[in-house]
Amino acid sequence: MRISSKHPATKTIQFIDFSGGLNLAVPPEVIANNECVALYNFEFEPSSGVLKTRDGLEKLGELANPIDSMYYGRNIQQLLVVSDNQLYKYSTGTFTLIGSLSGTKTPIYCEWENKVLIASGGALQSYDGTTLTTIAGAPNSDYVNVQYGRVIVSQEGSDYLYWSGVGDETQWDFTSNKALMLEVGYKDGGNIIAVQMLSRDIVVFKDNGRIYRVVGPYPDWVVYEVANKVSGLSRLSTTSIGDYLVFLDSDGVKTLQTVMEYGDLRATSIGDKINKWIVKNTMKDYARLWHSKRKGQVWIRAQDDKFVYVYHYLLNAWTIFYFKDQCNALAEDAYNLYVALGNILYKMNDLIHTDDGESIQSRLITKRLFSNFPFLVKKIKFAYEGLEDGSVNIQINNYYRNITIQKGGDIAYSDNDIAYLDNDPVVFYNRHESQKRTNFRTPYLQPEIVVIGAIRFLGLIIEIVEV
Repeated sequence: MRISSKHPATKTIQFIDFSGGLNLAVPPEVIANNECVALYNFEFEPSSGVLKTRDGLEKLGELANPIDSMYYGRNIQQLLVVSDNQLYKYSTGTFTLIGSLSGTKTPIYCEWENKVLIASGGALQSYDGTTLTTIAGAPNSDYVNVQYGRVIVSQEGSDYLYWSGVGDETQWDFTSNKALMLEVGYKDGGNIIAVQMLSRDIVVFKDNGRIYRVVGPYPDWVVYEVANKVSGLSRLSTTSIGDYLVFLDSDGVKTLQTVMEYGDLRATSIGDKINKWIVKNTMKDYARLWHSKRKGQVWIRAQDDKFVYVYHYLLNAWTIFYFKDQCNALAEDAYNLYVALGNILYKMNDLIHTDDGESIQSRLITKRLFSNFPFLVKKIKFAYEGLEDGSVNIQINNYYRNITIQKGGDIAYSDNDIAYLDNDPVVFYNRHESQKRTNFRTPYLQPEIVVIGAIRFLGLIIEIVEV
């Protein structure tokens, strides 16, 4: 064995870029330097891409039964909550019962003038901020949206799309052509399982593994088959992100987006790094997708557990959130992101770093590094910005190092001090470094970091000698 003092070539190993996110597809030795084999309760800031512990949860209220769905109606400026097939509105700590849904399925919503339309498997309903109305003559539906001034609905298990009369959500007279219907995938042996809007077009997922695109207004409809042997897993396992769709199928997480050269659609995988794990742990009846535009995230609940897979689409990277109860719903307004865990409604708050008073544990494991010779670790430097008091534990093989998080101070914007007398900084700058000289050998390098508290993770730097 070589003696380290006779081998002066010290190397620096840096873990400062985590933009690759989670990678569960290949062994820990093979992943890229900016990827991790574990990344729990971390997220990427949309503006900077910096890795940070996820925001905490502020409890807003609770209902007797689990919350099944939420929607923020922009036109009526109300947060709607569904529990046990009952529709409530939430405001300042109070749930107010509005009425019963016409169907028993988890509803889908859309904005229509000064109303919110609701499709829950029964007749279409509308809510104007005061009264919930069941629309007489409307088809039973579990999907609703708006296209070319008409309301469009569909029902899982059928082949048809239905359009209301122009500008009238109550006009469903198909005999006079005021209302319209279209069969999608004539005699293809499949039934509709999900529908989504993609720009002005309609994308129809069918249970025979086919995806169709309906282009143009009546009477110039054109129906294209855009994919075969790939389709959405269930009605609630698809979501729209601007000019493309994200969906979960039997092979994992995929997108449907425009191929610029041809103006056509193509299904591609975005979950290659985690699909193996998601497919293994997906239960069709529990699979749900939600989109948070303000965070640049898609949340995926795959099965009956407390985990949420988070796709940060601005970076094309994955992390995993773990909550104290199952996530059932997500909704957002211009300022807030609302999360339903079990029967409790929360607000995700970047100024709160606990889940209703309970500490959040975040965990990160880097790639594994091997060499021809063992590593002698000489120094460990951990850089961070403290957002909340707490601790960080760094483990490298059998070596443990505990660091106390130093929370940053006040900034001028966040207090009520007189500006002339305020010595607080205008910009939040809170970089801390903890250095520790060590002298231990390890056959490989694979740091594991556990955070109790809240930080922005700026990097881990390790000085080593191969001995």
